[in-house]
Amino acid sequence: MIAPNCTTGGLPSVTGFTVSGDGQLDPIPNSTQQLSGDSFSGCAQVSFNPSGDVLVVTERTAVQPGLDNNQAPAGDEGVIVTFNVNGDGTLNATSESADNGGTDTCWFVVTDDGNVGFASSFFNPTPRISSYSISDSGDLQILQADAAVTEQGTADLALSSDSEYFYNINSFNGTIEVFDIGDDGSLTSIQTVQAHDPSDMAAVIGIAAI
Repeated sequence: MIAPNCTTGGLPSVTGFTVSGDGQLDPIPNSTQQLSGDSFSGCAQVSFNPSGDVLVVTERTAVQPGLDNNQAPAGDEGVIVTFNVNGDGTLNATSESADNGGTDTCWFVVTDDGNVGFASSFFNPTPRISSYSISDSGDLQILQADAAVTEQGTADLALSSDSEYFYNINSFNGTIEVFDIGDDGSLTSIQTVQAHDPSDMAAVIGIAAI
């Protein structure tokens, strides 16, 4: 059984924090904002644009108001689409869907030069990390559908600050896998760490790296 994260019927929201010099977090007053999706939004990845003035939240199971459910894209598909963040904070797609052959796409990270992206696929029979090349215009091309074959429960991804190392958490068995990133975007496994106890609910899914 998998934890129904962000799909339990509450009102999903985001809250901002400041980080002190010693790493302590303090909530920013009046920063909590309700998300646009319904109470079963499936909210997941939260990311800033490079300039830090727009925050984007993915809502995996939300349905756009006014959109016929029969017209909504099918869930659990291993695809990636890129968007441009406009000056007013709105989004417009800059690529067609780029399939990786996986069952679903859970998380996506981009190297600091913006040239390579990595996506995780959570479920069997194809839990994996896929890699993509990203053009200056935002077009995507699959580099390796199976850049790394991982365990079921591969969820959140993170990069080191210099984009030399790649990390992913396997939320069922509680391990973090560490990879070296090659110049061509390839991944070479260098370590596996037991980060927490195995979880039948896949309840621990967050990871951060510096």
